[in-house]
Amino acid sequence: MDALRYANLTLRFALELAALAALGYWGFAEHDGAAAILLGLGAPGLAALVWGLFVAPKAAVDLPPGGRLSCEVVVFAAAVCALWASDHTGPAVAMALAASVSRATGLRSIGYAKTPPPATNCTSPVPMPSPTQTMRWPSTSATARQRARRPWRYPAAHACQTR
Repeated sequence: MDALRYANLTLRFALELAALAALGYWGFAEHDGAAAILLGLGAPGLAALVWGLFVAPKAAVDLPPGGRLSCEVVVFAAAVCALWASDHTGPAVAMALAASVSRATGLRSIGYAKTPPPATNCTSPVPMPSPTQTMRWPSTSATARQRARRPWRYPAAHACQTR
């Protein structure tokens, strides 16, 4: 399972770079003069800014999963439209399909999909926290801080399971 996850993350990174390249190509190829420079550098710069602020794993703005997914769709849709406008329909369709497949296979590993509930044959007296309750973790590691900041990405461990 880890091999599939790492392959999907590698594909996602390649798609991110391809989206930036597609936006830059569109800006330089479809326009002339100052507009070419402005759009050739500005379009990928704006996409990188949106990705870094809202979509990246260490994003500056902490959005819920739906917001992150929306920003990701906007960046990839802009790249696909840029390829399509540059008369590169084959790469545009390939990028759209690859991004869709990558997103569909990576939902659980990246944190968008909910994990199935654990088995309920446990007799532990420890109550389960509600899904909306922010959990406090005793450790101060980076993972623990991420869990405290983004509880929807890290489902609570069941009381009967060991950590």
